[in-house]
Amino acid sequence: LVMVYGPDGRRLDLRDGAGNPLGTTTYPLAQVEVRRPRRFPPPERLPIQTRLDADVGGHLRLKGIGPLPEAVEVGQPFLLTLFWQAVEQPDGAYRARLCLRGTDGTVAAEAVQTPGRADAPTSSWTRGELVRDVWSFVVPVALPADPNTPVSAGTYTLSLDLIGEDGAPVAPGVDIGALRVTVPERTFIAPPIPHPVGLRLGEWATLLGHGPLPAALRPGETFPLTFYWRADGIIPRSYTVFVHLVGPDGRIYAQQDAVPVGWTRPTTGWFAGEFIRDQYQLTVDPAAPPGEYRVELGWYEPMTGQRVTILDAEGSPMGDHIRLPSAIQVTNH
Repeated sequence: LVMVYGPDGRRLDLRDGAGNPLGTTTYPLAQVEVRRPRRFPPPERLPIQTRLDADVGGHLRLKGIGPLPEAVEVGQPFLLTLFWQAVEQPDGAYRARLCLRGTDGTVAAEAVQTPGRADAPTSSWTRGELVRDVWSFVVPVALPADPNTPVSAGTYTLSLDLIGEDGAPVAPGVDIGALRVTVPERTFIAPPIPHPVGLRLGEWATLLGHGPLPAALRPGETFPLTFYWRADGIIPRSYTVFVHLVGPDGRIYAQQDAVPVGWTRPTTGWFAGEFIRDQYQLTVDPAAPPGEYRVELGWYEPMTGQRVTILDAEGSPMGDHIRLPSAIQVTNH
């Protein structure tokens, strides 16, 4: 697959002729067959940052891990690479469990997955096999055992154990590193809303309103937009906000798609009851024709392009985008 990135390093989105997002741009180039290797490199040649050589049960050894970030903010993902070795042929299809614990033993995050690949369980590994295993781990905004309690800033211990098909650990776990968790500055006091809206995005958030809109614009002109969100619950995925300036012919003549607050506040990091002030800059297409324009906005899941359903105050669906009531005149004068 080949993917396209912008100058800022962010992956560009695939769009239809009207500019609507269709998901992340991924072009398939070729299909290849990956076969089991006949031999493996010496373990000392692996790009291991922290060597552990920890026997975790089931004839499996955790040779070590790749680099850990110095710090990660709640709601933000980070990549973790594990290096496994089968000392003997494993006697079961095991899963690995990563756990992030505070200094008081509180579990702040937990993730379970099959080492390596789900279609190549550990029971199929051979003696001496080495497996490089990449995880995408997200520090949640709230404690798994109590979604009303936020994860606090501090230093946490990342540990791993192996669990059998019955869900029980097969051996004592091993600590693999320390991670500093940070928390963004939050406000739980409602700001003044210049132009109220009060529409919900699914069950997770409400667009309380927006700031002033320009009454008139010229082609090529840039204008700011401010939105005020309220988090209504824990948001399970990181959504992208789209903002469109739609012309009288239904086409998009200005747009910006971004993670909220300039890519710094993913929705996975919002805590229930929090208020978020979110700013955008849109530039009108220089070829935009004169006429009456409207601002439309909403959320979508970046990997699929699937938009979040908009709900009114009674919970009735209103489509997949919000259209602000105020019109903007685009004129050549």
